[in-house]
Amino acid sequence: SHVELVVDVPGGGATQNLGQVNIEADVKIAGLQDGVKAIALQLQSRKARCKGEEEFGKFKITSFHDFEDQPIPAIHDRNRIFCVLRAPLNTGQFEVLKIHYGGDLLEAVTIAEQANEFYTPLQDYPWYPRSPWPDRHSLRTTTKVPRFMRGVATGELIEDKEEEKQQISVFHEKGGVAGGMFAVGAYLEPVTEEVDGVQVMVFTTQKGHQLAQDILDNTKAMLRYFSALWGPYPYRALTQVEIQPLPGGNWRYDATESVRYTQEAGWTCSPPGHLYAWQGFAVADTGCSTYLLPATAPAIDQMQTRGIDYYFTESSEASLAYSASVVARQWWGQYVGPATYRERWITEGAVMLSATLYLSQYKGRKAYERRIDAWHNMALQRQASGSLLTGDRLGHDFPDVMWGKGPAVMQMLMDKVGGDPFVNMMRSVMNRSPNSGVTNDLIRQVASEYVGDDLDPFWIYWVEGTEIPGLRSAFEVTEDEDGDYVVSGTLVFEGAVPPTDVPVAIQYTPKDIDYRMVTPEGERTEVLFEGLEKKPKKIKVDPNNLMLLRFRKALKE
Repeated sequence: SHVELVVDVPGGGATQNLGQVNIEADVKIAGLQDGVKAIALQLQSRKARCKGEEEFGKFKITSFHDFEDQPIPAIHDRNRIFCVLRAPLNTGQFEVLKIHYGGDLLEAVTIAEQANEFYTPLQDYPWYPRSPWPDRHSLRTTTKVPRFMRGVATGELIEDKEEEKQQISVFHEKGGVAGGMFAVGAYLEPVTEEVDGVQVMVFTTQKGHQLAQDILDNTKAMLRYFSALWGPYPYRALTQVEIQPLPGGNWRYDATESVRYTQEAGWTCSPPGHLYAWQGFAVADTGCSTYLLPATAPAIDQMQTRGIDYYFTESSEASLAYSASVVARQWWGQYVGPATYRERWITEGAVMLSATLYLSQYKGRKAYERRIDAWHNMALQRQASGSLLTGDRLGHDFPDVMWGKGPAVMQMLMDKVGGDPFVNMMRSVMNRSPNSGVTNDLIRQVASEYVGDDLDPFWIYWVEGTEIPGLRSAFEVTEDEDGDYVVSGTLVFEGAVPPTDVPVAIQYTPKDIDYRMVTPEGERTEVLFEGLEKKPKKIKVDPNNLMLLRFRKALKE
């Protein structure tokens, strides 16, 4: 399908009131079977307010016509439009639906002395009509905004002109759009450069303009890195848009146990979403992203706030990890999305692991290990983690499981397969995924081709299961009659025994380390390494913390 939008923001004057928006949408649909008499589209009828107000920004459809400009009967109910076609649509036939709608859609961000400087992004189906089922489409957006402002949308900037009272820009992405984006702000002319046929653009205000070239350079580096890892960038443009960092303390519970925004927080409608805090990150925009790391995220309880803040703010590499994950999501999540909620862990795990590999490349191995520690700490927020197959239905546990356990399991799978083979495996998964998205059956089948039948226990335990085991260990170094050294030890698991080899490091000096793998044989596994010519100084289980464990403690018997 193809969606064409004309977004008119007529507001202006001294107050820069840009709340009212008028949209003309043309949706081109194609018949895939004979006798299609009616269709359903997604278009929410109201937008949540985000600054401590209980009202919703309402908008309505003013007209609904077909390509011959004949009116079509339609019902707009909450987030669905149901319409009856004038004539049945058969296989291979096309129809263009013309929908006019508008209302109170934009909202100024008010933080300190920066009121009216930034405006809400238009994201996903609250903003333009689209299929309620996962699809990919082309998108062309014409923005008409007051000339002191600028509109930014998904796709390549193909036209940009200033008229007497308006700034008009045209953006076009030829296909593969999963989620479009539109933002309005006091943006300057973008800093832009073409990289291997991709238009990279950075939109900033005057205040953030000194960062534009650095952001462009970082984006180019990420684009080249992920293109080498996962193949050519799948879209014509990659756009970075400045969005104001979000204030903290944004939620509270009132006496009736309903959730309300806190008045004092001054919270804005920047992503993430209204009810599901993770959606603004996990369900992102095709070819577009925002930068300036949020200070916090909207959450319906403290556990959710903690989970998201931990990933996005509480480490020295948080900002770079966030930016890299947004770019990596253009391959995993946008180009190849999850087929259902049960596959969300695949795309989220691939995104987080990709971003961490980028950190390792540019910040060193220690940065990589710190991100793994962050995943493990998130996964361990609960005594027993959720099953990865629970996906979108995890609720407030989504950050801990999808961004904690998910990439940790993906990392262990990479260790099981091997670094380069794992990349080849995931490329094969990407290439073999249907238009509807990657499936668990597909990744399990492809992974089995690389590791054999022994993948089944791994999959059942780590992907389908919920447990994270604990491990206690003890080792002793002795000398045998030939003058060689012997390491004997015991591994004791608390909980179900994982079907995962345990790395053991035999350290002679800080730089002379011998790594061995131990296959667990039950709750209690005896370890024996013989014939060592040098005396080990230290024995350590899983020295790089690559295995997801509830604890690693000395065994005392």
